[in-house]
Amino acid sequence: GGLGLPRKTNLSRHHSSRRRREKDILRRDSSKRRTDKPITIQVKQGCPGIDISNSKLQSIVKELFQRPDIANVRWMDASYNELMEITSDIVKLVSLTSLNFDNNFISELSDSLSTLCKLSKLILSNNRLKVFSPSLLQLQSLTELSLSNNKLSELPDQIGDLCNLVCLYVSHNTLQSLPVSIGRLRKLRILDIRYNNMRTLPESIENMSALERLQAYCNELERLPEGIGSCSRLRVLRISSNRLTTLPVSLGNLVLLETLDVHNNKLSHLPDCVCELAGLIELHIGDNEISYLNDKISGMKRLQTLKANSNGLQCLPTFLDSLSNLRYLHIRNNYIRTLPETMNNLQNLLVFDAKNNPIHFPPREVWERGLSAIKAYFEEIKRSGSSRSSRLKITVLGSEGAGKSSFIHCLTKSCVKEKLERTAGIEVTRWIPVEDPNMAFILWDHSGNPLYDATHQFFFSPGSLVFLVVNLHQYRYKDPISYHSCVGKFVTMLRQFGGESVIQIVGTHNDLCEVNDISNKCDEIIRNIQSDVNIITKDFDHRITKAREMVELFQRYQKSHNHSEVDPYSAPSPLSPSATEDPVNDVVEYIKKVKVNQPKFLSNVPKVCGVNEMEGVKDF
Repeated sequence: GGLGLPRKTNLSRHHSSRRRREKDILRRDSSKRRTDKPITIQVKQGCPGIDISNSKLQSIVKELFQRPDIANVRWMDASYNELMEITSDIVKLVSLTSLNFDNNFISELSDSLSTLCKLSKLILSNNRLKVFSPSLLQLQSLTELSLSNNKLSELPDQIGDLCNLVCLYVSHNTLQSLPVSIGRLRKLRILDIRYNNMRTLPESIENMSALERLQAYCNELERLPEGIGSCSRLRVLRISSNRLTTLPVSLGNLVLLETLDVHNNKLSHLPDCVCELAGLIELHIGDNEISYLNDKISGMKRLQTLKANSNGLQCLPTFLDSLSNLRYLHIRNNYIRTLPETMNNLQNLLVFDAKNNPIHFPPREVWERGLSAIKAYFEEIKRSGSSRSSRLKITVLGSEGAGKSSFIHCLTKSCVKEKLERTAGIEVTRWIPVEDPNMAFILWDHSGNPLYDATHQFFFSPGSLVFLVVNLHQYRYKDPISYHSCVGKFVTMLRQFGGESVIQIVGTHNDLCEVNDISNKCDEIIRNIQSDVNIITKDFDHRITKAREMVELFQRYQKSHNHSEVDPYSAPSPLSPSATEDPVNDVVEYIKKVKVNQPKFLSNVPKVCGVNEMEGVKDF
């Protein structure tokens, strides 16, 4: 339907291409700098080692392993080269504890690796490995193993034999599951399985009592095992960009958990088990289907960051001030209309992001200026003892001669005036009903002259009440032209420019019509409006479906183009799901918001007449 991705959706592509260009330049420059220098044994932190990284090597010279002091080498860095294999001479490095072959072209591992009995750290990320080599299972001293950004489709059942493993990085592969034996890695503290194709995690994860960080975002997880609640030392859990519809009750047992990231899933509410995490510092629940915040969230006294972007939130709870340590609050792309005055009590709040919300209180000109302006506004209300007054804008539309001005006069003055001059442009009337002096109405009477049709849109306000006045005597039954001039053109205007308005059709001059004609004409007007609404709704649903397909394509693109770029030891990329929301979702959120914010048409048509003791006006 003409939808296009925002320009920022190409950031990942540009970011990836830029990094590849930088890496190529780095290799070329490093080759020029280093190929003419002799390879020497260096000492870092008291440990002798060999650094041949960034040298554009396609093989390692044998002379290196013939040095008399080669047996003393404790570490070797051969990253960012063009090595196709690990030479069998590696066996001569008998004292080796750390080996780095990151960013090469290695597709197979030789059995010679199995002889490095003292090796504790092995980095083989960003290569072309398709199979987990059996030689790795012989390295019983391994505490850190990185196989990220390869082409592994499975891990062997014997992975549990690496009982001393503390860190395991297997992100950016094509793994569909983890073997049950993973539960035998009782010393494992960090497990990185992001950007794979996993649907479930094994129940044996409950045995990994030392686990502190689990990164499983950008998979296809449909549920988490209940056993995850037994990982009592878990501090960081990132499971965003999956297909989770609920979370296990046992999650509430993770008393040490500090960071929970579940954004971009299918959660319909915030489970109680999350609110029981009293030690939580960061909570990311954006891009779900959550319509309200659980009352129990008030018990999360340590919470500093709350990100709830792109949900269905209708309001912020008044108990928000109980989160006394809150510093970052992100609620953009929701349906929040008012901000609680208790926000003024959040003394530690530094960042407040509420963009793309239909907030009416405080006024837009206040909250768009930022957190300091909001606090100042609430503080002034508190200081001056001011209170909110109930005031509603009413827009009155209709064709020429519909009786708009007469209707407003009867409504506000409670009397009939024989003749009123036709409205030129707009007339504004303030009305305070006798029945409720605390309620004020501002009525905007728009001229029915077709010359003014193009100007109406500039005076529409979101959230206002609209009276669409129709002269039932002039309206011709079963005449599309009459429907368009009396009703249809105004419906189109309001649909385009009157978001979130409530529209009431008002029939006038019913004293000049036959009883049957009145009923037929009113039914036809409502029927035609409903038909238009149904067509628009289907169009929006179609656009949302197409936009979601774009999101899935973008996520698959990200997954396939990040295989050679991610350093498992670096901070999260600015484009990673742990750092920011998926930019393509802005397309979906915009369409959903436009759909939800469409005007609402009331299904009845009150009939009013001023000639017979203001018939219908008082009831109205």
